[in-house]
Amino acid sequence: MKRTRATIVLLLSLLILASNVLVSRQIFAEISVARGECIEAPEVYLNKLSFVINKNPRSKSDRYYITSRLFCLYNDSRFTTASKYPDSFASTAAMDEIRSENKKNREACFKVISKFLQSSREIRCEAIKVLAYFGDPRAATLLMSCDDINPADKATLLAITGDRRAIPWILRQYKEAETLSGETGTVDVAPTIHRKKVYLNALFHLGTRAELPFIDGVLRNEKSDAIRERARLVKNHIEEFYPH
Repeated sequence: MKRTRATIVLLLSLLILASNVLVSRQIFAEISVARGECIEAPEVYLNKLSFVINKNPRSKSDRYYITSRLFCLYNDSRFTTASKYPDSFASTAAMDEIRSENKKNREACFKVISKFLQSSREIRCEAIKVLAYFGDPRAATLLMSCDDINPADKATLLAITGDRRAIPWILRQYKEAETLSGETGTVDVAPTIHRKKVYLNALFHLGTRAELPFIDGVLRNEKSDAIRERARLVKNHIEEFYPH
């Protein structure tokens, strides 16, 4: 009898220990996601999101569970390079790599993520970013309905979609950045230059000869050498792909 009780106590202790380990791992995973450290493969996040039944939860923790995993589906190293370091993004090779790597999970992504388009605005816009990153043909139009997305991130996602209907929005954003910098007298500040580079990179992938007058205007009027260099790259690229 004593041995039986001792065995039961030992088993209970082991179960408690195992439970604590699982909880610790879960907490670590949540902290990692909270810090933006998306350490799992896309398949893992897609699988977790596929089991979400309540697409529009009321609790903050449940909404966070969904949005954090949506965030990790598009905010990988390639998107970071494209949106945060535009000098290394304006190339067809970079775009081909993004599309090639995402192709294997594309169909699964569309199937799982599309259900979140009926969610609240916060979740819906994160889902739209994922769809754009994986090349959903609806994404460019959907992105326009999300006004609270960082404009530079939106421009990068629009470039990835390849949808030329986004061009007027991109041109408008560039002009607004120019106006704001002119009003404050800070035309050469890093954030403004960064955004302009991102918008020009989007034109690198979406622009046609119809955008050449705009690019020529940038080359004539832009004070920043870095922006003029980027505009020249865009012009050469467009002229190469759309000769007279």
